Amino acid sequence: MTIIFFAGQAAKSLVSEGFELRNQGNYRGAIEKFDQVIAQDDAQAKPFLYRAQTFIQMRAYDAALKDFRKVLQLDPHNARACMAKGLRKLS
Repeated sequence: MTIIFFAGQAAKSLVSEGFELRNQGNYRGAIEKFDQVIAQDDAQAKPFLYRAQTFIQMRAYDAALKDFRKVLQLDPHNARACMAKGLRKLS
């Protein structure tokens, strides 16, 4: 179970829809939902993290790395983004 912390109900709903689409293998649909959340508030790290994780599943590594960098810019101590960025450097 994923706990989602966003101010607006619309953002929470979009993130939930994005997770559901991603779990169904509809990565492009999930990206669209996360894009909508980011368009509403691009100062939150989590939507960028969720989108980056989806890009990884799509093997869109450059796009994922860009989002992981944004996560670290917004939340420098985000362990998931630090780990993903480090793994990318190894590959």
